[in-house]
Amino acid sequence: MSVLFYWIIWGFWIYCAFLMNKTTYRSRMMFGLLIIIISAGYTFSFDAVTINGAWLLLLVAGYVFYMRRPLWQVFRLCLSNMTVTIVYSLIHIYWLMDPAIFLVIDPWIFSVVLAVFTMFIVKTYHERLVTGIIGIGQGNGLLMLIFYPYENVLGNSEWLNTVAVCVLTMSIWEGLRLLSGKLQATLGKPFHERL
Repeated sequence: MSVLFYWIIWGFWIYCAFLMNKTTYRSRMMFGLLIIIISAGYTFSFDAVTINGAWLLLLVAGYVFYMRRPLWQVFRLCLSNMTVTIVYSLIHIYWLMDPAIFLVIDPWIFSVVLAVFTMFIVKTYHERLVTGIIGIGQGNGLLMLIFYPYENVLGNSEWLNTVAVCVLTMSIWEGLRLLSGKLQATLGKPFHERL
């Protein structure tokens, strides 16, 4: 059970419901988050492979986001996406070779490192979110192809937690960036205009 995933996604839903301005963007976000929460509980089995509903939904939504971009931007995002996929897969292969790393570092810290890596290679906030989600999802699929007899679940609870922590890290970073811009604009004014 991916408790961390549910806590983070519900936290985003509460933020959207009570702290965002009432716009259609807010309504879409709330609806999308609820659909993700609901779909995370459903799995589909095809032969020997089990697919989580949230994994499928997030990847399809990410690919639709890519389809609405110009071709040169899609190419750039796909390169970034494949880089995140390879990094995610290599981190998991490293875990198999050296499981003692869990004695020193918690597994969610690797999600934060993956989020910071994604923030370095992608420019805007929305592109970062989509590239991170698709890259992690494709990395999960690549690991399933490599370790098929042993790993046959796409979108397991570990994947859900990784995606949630990455999205939370990127959102906190974006919030701090926006806050620093507002502080700089406010502190750049004369004192009597700040009040």
